[in-house]
Amino acid sequence: MLFGELVSFGENLVGQPYVRDPQNPSHTTLVIHAGTLLLLSVSMQHETTKMTHTSKNEMKTNILRTTPAWRTARLSMFTALSAVGSLIKIPSPIGSLALDSSPGFLAALFFGPLEGAVVCGLGHLATATISGFPLGYLHIPIALGMALAGAATGLLNKLNKNWGFLSALVMAVIINTVLVFPLAPLLAEDISVGWIIAISYAPFLLAAASLNAVVAGTAYVSIRGKMRI
Repeated sequence: MLFGELVSFGENLVGQPYVRDPQNPSHTTLVIHAGTLLLLSVSMQHETTKMTHTSKNEMKTNILRTTPAWRTARLSMFTALSAVGSLIKIPSPIGSLALDSSPGFLAALFFGPLEGAVVCGLGHLATATISGFPLGYLHIPIALGMALAGAATGLLNKLNKNWGFLSALVMAVIINTVLVFPLAPLLAEDISVGWIIAISYAPFLLAAASLNAVVAGTAYVSIRGKMRI
């Protein structure tokens, strides 16, 4: 029964609030009519549903705001999450692989390429700092490459809001993995040795990037379903 029909039905019932007791005609008993309860119940349910939808819509609007204040707050929060993720190390000979990319990927999926680029780049620098810069100055171009991965993730996800996140995260993993090869000549004095090092690093980079992508993708699907973004 529709809301309007329920209300009409309740109003028709609320007509005679006094009921006479047949066993005692002289005594009039005041009872709460079923129609009154029906009206109250339906009205409360309707208002609660309205408030729930309003609350979700307001939350969605606030989260997706692009004002400088909101954007700065988001960047600060996700960069802090990247710093926390950098403490969760992934065993490898590189020493700077961690769960620092997943907040950047998540920011890119929700908010676009700019947030994704900034958080991914700063997240790698945070991990490199905590790890003692094992690759030295090479962490700077790596951070730029990570920023490229974050931007690509945000751009690809915009192409298809339903399943675009899959291709976006695959691209992020690819960029993270192949990023080491342009740096091969800089990894050792002998170029051939540099290529050997780059090839040996690739499986670890692939595993770490894939793990970060899975974490970000799982969080994105879960939050997006609840927020209907």
